[in-house]
Amino acid sequence: VMQDHYHSDNCYHNATHGADVMQSSAYFLQRDRIKSVFDEMDEVASLLGALVHDLDHPGRTNPFLINSQHRLALLYNDMSVLESHHVSLCFQLTTRDDRINIFKNMSREDFKTLRHSMVDIVLATEMARHFEHVGKFTNQIVAPLIAKEGEEGAEQITAEESFEMLTKPENRTLIKRVLIKLLGHQQPVQATQALPGM
Repeated sequence: VMQDHYHSDNCYHNATHGADVMQSSAYFLQRDRIKSVFDEMDEVASLLGALVHDLDHPGRTNPFLINSQHRLALLYNDMSVLESHHVSLCFQLTTRDDRINIFKNMSREDFKTLRHSMVDIVLATEMARHFEHVGKFTNQIVAPLIAKEGEEGAEQITAEESFEMLTKPENRTLIKRVLIKLLGHQQPVQATQALPGM
């Protein structure tokens, strides 16, 4: 069903791109450091968010949709137009048909947690907030790890300290955001370089 809602005439944001980003996410979810930090809900949210992150992409940018007063821009009040549409459509398609509703047997609390995480992941792909997300990731995760793991004479971070820092809910959220951003816009080799030790 999701594949049917990607536009085959869209030369980049098509079903192949969605599958590619999901496959790349699956690869990174198997890396030791990420695997030790994420719980099952983080993994599922990352995979599903990757799959649907460009669902029904019309091949135009947010500024174009806003400036042309496209129906999606009007619907989402000019805010994260495409990203809001991608994730909203995912839940509309899934929950309206019991035969494909993969969420139907989840508890209300688990569904709420998964949905929140998927929405956050897909909204993180908006380019207008790119530097905000990358900056937070760099300052809160990369810089402390590099400073303590890489500098001679620097106070060395223990495995326990590293694990405690990475498993904080806000840092797991940052990792999920940056993972989808890297994989949605870069090749996996470049993503590997941007996620040190992950």
